Amino acid sequence: MTVTKERVERALMTGVGAGYLQKVKTEPTSESGLTYEDKVYEVFAIDKVAFKGQTKNKTVYLSNNKLRDIVKFSSAEMTVDIGFFPEGFVEEMSGMIKLADGAYVQGDSPKYKYFRWSFLVTDENGGEIIYNFPYCQLKHPDFNAETETDEKKENIAQVTIEAFPVIGNKKVYSKIDLRTTNLYDREKLLLNGFYDAETLKACIKDGQTDSTVVPRA
Repeated sequence: MTVTKERVERALMTGVGAGYLQKVKTEPTSESGLTYEDKVYEVFAIDKVAFKGQTKNKTVYLSNNKLRDIVKFSSAEMTVDIGFFPEGFVEEMSGMIKLADGAYVQGDSPKYKYFRWSFLVTDENGGEIIYNFPYCQLKHPDFNAETETDEKKENIAQVTIEAFPVIGNKKVYSKIDLRTTNLYDREKLLLNGFYDAETLKACIKDGQTDSTVVPRA
């Protein structure tokens, strides 16, 4: 067998773009399945974002031999440093009760709401990768502030977003590298989101097809 060698060179990832937020309208378990509100919030306020998959692992042994590792990807937990959210979004998603415009109260049994979260990461040449998390909750945010001095500094909030599998579909998050394909409509990917083959195909540019889509993914 002849071994081949391929030298790999790619642009380095250097930045993070806007975030996109969309409230869930109907839950995945409902008759109509997972649907979203018509409005998508585009937020140019991200400082940093990082996420880590949460997995459950079990090693199975049979007949004195290791048979396999069973791995369940249960969720993804994100830490987001962000300057601001849409007005009232954090309060509503974290289960606060609205008293009037701009006025909320925190009850002792909050009902968290779900939303879709998507963001762009960019490379040194302006290339983009889109990440989409279709079913998220905002863990109750902490608050901190500091005094203003002669050197005015911004207060950047740090929040935790947890992404869960879409029930029935079992997909936690998806990504698409727009540096490797030009078949997809960037706006559709960001405004509609995608988490399986069907929702991905809905984001293809008008008049285009993608023969590489895996039908049952």
